Amino acid sequence: MDEVLKQLIETVLQANEKMIIVSGIVKEVRAEDCDISRAGQVDITKVRFKAVLNEVENYFKLTPKQGSAVLVAIIENNPAVGVLISCSEVEKIEIKLDEAEFRISDGKFTVKNAGADAKEILTTVLNKLKNAIITTPSGPGSFNPDAKAVFGAQKVKVEQLFH
Repeated sequence: MDEVLKQLIETVLQANEKMIIVSGIVKEVRAEDCDISRAGQVDITKVRFKAVLNEVENYFKLTPKQGSAVLVAIIENNPAVGVLISCSEVEKIEIKLDEAEFRISDGKFTVKNAGADAKEILTTVLNKLKNAIITTPSGPGSFNPDAKAVFGAQKVKVEQLFH
């Protein structure tokens, strides 16, 4: 009788909870969700990275590293509906607002919108400067070799910084 009463009380309490936050470790990472293992408890599968399952135009998406410690919100007290709310180690961050995109992954950035791409802009400017023909009183000229070396070195850094 005590066990039945205990289960009844837990059921009533759980029915009134709208969200539970649990901790765990990322077991497997996929494109839109991950599986979480919890010590001594059942794994939580298909924990999503975004608040909704359907495609949305504007979003913030945090992808955790495998093995990362995480906090997961269990929505409407349904373990089948979990969303990632925090992680100790990040694999990737993506933000999309209308036409603008910002992404960090693999130690590099992507910054662009419908009309411009930061990497493309910087690379184009550095290439043009390196190969520029400068009009001088004594005729066409160019940047000195030291300046051209600086432009080339900066282009390499741009390639290292951006996807």
